[in-house]
Amino acid sequence: MTEEAKRTSCEGGSLLRKSGSEAARGASVSAFKKIPVPYVIERVDDGREITFQWEEQGHVGRYPARYLRLACQCAACVEEGSGRQLLDPDAIPEDIRALSVRLVGQYAVYFGWSDGHSTGIYPYEFLLGICPCPECTARREREGTSE
Repeated sequence: MTEEAKRTSCEGGSLLRKSGSEAARGASVSAFKKIPVPYVIERVDDGREITFQWEEQGHVGRYPARYLRLACQCAACVEEGSGRQLLDPDAIPEDIRALSVRLVGQYAVYFGWSDGHSTGIYPYEFLLGICPCPECTARREREGTSE
């Protein structure tokens, strides 16, 4: 693994950039199922947007910071037993920013938010499932899922 790929936090540009052989593996393979792993994660516009490049030469998801903050699945934001949303969307500023981005093992990313929230972990599989790109949005609409 290259030194650049070993970085685990980002205050500015790219967080993760895999070498060609690492990227060729695409989705990391666990013993049980394939887990999507982004090729590049990048804070854009001072953290107002996070870009995930899911494939070396293709799929890019541009996630507005507020969209990601509202999607937080931590126990403070979503009731664990019922899945009921506890987070009040009106309490999240329109101009929220991701102040920091850190890798969580080989399966997720963590954000430190400008509103002080810092307990959510965003698994790659979840992030790919809520990708806001036009292609993913259209696919979810066709399939009848609203993630």
